[in-house]
Amino acid sequence: MADKYLENKNKVVEFFQSLGLSNYESTVYQLLLKNRRAVSMLFISENTNVPRTNAYRICGQLRRLGLIEEIVKDKKKLVRASDLSHLELLVKDQKQKAFELGSSLPIIKKILTPQNAPQEGKTQISYFKGKDGIKQLLWNSLKAREILGYSFLAYEDSTDKKFAKKYREERWLRKIKNRDLLSDNDKYLTEKNLRLTKNLKVFALYRARYLPARKVNINHDLIVYNDVVAFYSWHKGEIFGVEIQNQDIAQLQKQVFELLWYQAKEPGTIIKSRKN
Repeated sequence: MADKYLENKNKVVEFFQSLGLSNYESTVYQLLLKNRRAVSMLFISENTNVPRTNAYRICGQLRRLGLIEEIVKDKKKLVRASDLSHLELLVKDQKQKAFELGSSLPIIKKILTPQNAPQEGKTQISYFKGKDGIKQLLWNSLKAREILGYSFLAYEDSTDKKFAKKYREERWLRKIKNRDLLSDNDKYLTEKNLRLTKNLKVFALYRARYLPARKVNINHDLIVYNDVVAFYSWHKGEIFGVEIQNQDIAQLQKQVFELLWYQAKEPGTIIKSRKN
């Protein structure tokens, strides 16, 4: 029961985040929905971790979105949640904005693409820093038809859970194949994770094999796709990445990957051998 409650709570939080509400705005709005009556700023402050001075600003934003309304009672300004139909209108508005953005994207990309973009065969090197940088590095790989990788960290560790989920979903929606090589001492090599990759739809086009660390010591993440080789790792407590766009380098890395892939073992084989 507690797990179901937590799951539902997380779904609500993610829903409001998708609508652009901050954590504080989401907390205040949920409080007002729960009470279904007009309350003061003091009440909001006492029943949440939102300072009273911030409550005015937060309620102002929620009012502009049409989610709450302000009333005057006994010369006091109070707020209460609007009818849930206003929430539906906000969702429709977001969908319309997303449609308009999607329709405009091809034109915007054409405008923003430099006329003197590097020609095919030229080398480009890009550097990325911090978790936001790694998110960009990974998102760039969604241009691929297949991604070949050496995995050291899970996406949740190198970025965050929300991005990892979105990235995997987007990769699946775009029908991008993904093959990963991991060291056989990988902490994610468990029966539980093996079941996840078999049962979740986002892993439908994902395959992983494992190599003994004595053969290949995989100590950072590397991906190869199209004519790009990109890697990322930790240095002095901060994550960084490098993306190299060069057809010859990418081709060699693909050949090396294929050689190792056919030497690697299926995850179930490794797990079974550990038990024996």
